[in-house]
Amino acid sequence: MNVAGPHPPPSGARVAIITRAGYRSPRYLATGLQRMLHRIGAKADCYCHGISWLEAIRQRHASRRHRAIAAFADVWVRYLQRYDLIVVSDTIGAARESALLAPLRTLGKPIFFYEVFALSGSKYWLDRFPPKAVSLFDAYLVSSAIHDSPPVAGPPIFEIGLELLEKPTLQRDKPLLAMIDFEREGYEDDRRLQLDALAKIGLEHFSLEGEYTFSEIVAEYERSAVAFLAFPEAFGVPIAQLQNQGSLIASPHRNWAKRHALLPAGSVFVDDAPFTENFIFYSDRRDLEEQLKARTRELDPQAVARRFRERQPHLAQGNVAELRRALQFARDGAAWR
Repeated sequence: MNVAGPHPPPSGARVAIITRAGYRSPRYLATGLQRMLHRIGAKADCYCHGISWLEAIRQRHASRRHRAIAAFADVWVRYLQRYDLIVVSDTIGAARESALLAPLRTLGKPIFFYEVFALSGSKYWLDRFPPKAVSLFDAYLVSSAIHDSPPVAGPPIFEIGLELLEKPTLQRDKPLLAMIDFEREGYEDDRRLQLDALAKIGLEHFSLEGEYTFSEIVAEYERSAVAFLAFPEAFGVPIAQLQNQGSLIASPHRNWAKRHALLPAGSVFVDDAPFTENFIFYSDRRDLEEQLKARTRELDPQAVARRFRERQPHLAQGNVAELRRALQFARDGAAWR
């Protein structure tokens, strides 16, 4: 890695964060990262259309519109020369997009990847990506450094957590409502079991449908007393947000929420991993009914949120000490390769 120019102290680093405009986890993480960087004195700018601009460069000959956007993007890429570090915040699929990152590589700057988990610790994804995918970035910033499998050799991993963008409202007397997640193809039976259990014990519920902005989805989370997972989450930013709003999390399997386990960074998830009392894991409908009746009888949203923030603070306000280590690595130019 060739880091051009003088080396500023990590606290004064200039960081460009490149992500997508959609209201999804990449933009959410990018915005939280920008706040974390500002807290430690770094200068950080977030480009929410940055990935689409890079896509326009790659597809500049596809249409007149692409050529126009690509011309602008060429200028923008040159502007990025003023930054010390570039962070790409996107889904794990970005690790196979070497052509997309080619314009950034011409700058000679370190390029980090910010995702909810590290590619090098997920055999499932490594088997589906090109052999050199893990080496596409100079380092990985992750929400959780709990792995699916022992990580392969590759760039360093920094568990910086995430900074939640919203503050909890926490109403003690809010209605007792269950939240059913978006419907997921292939998991219809799990959803049906959840709905049947709620009907059996008479617990009211609402379901997520359609599209939401960040503020709109949090308004839904604020209503939830217990939220049901719909399928296995790679990490689950909503799992952190919901707990922060005082909601319990219900799942048929521990590995559906594996990266929220109480395990040290760098651990490989195991089926009997411990979780906080904010989680309800059930084996069948009867078990779910009994647990719901017991856990919602005297539910205290403030206690749920407090437990979350005390036991896993890096998932609420980030880990700035680890972020400083990542900036130091970028400054030193100590690329693993």
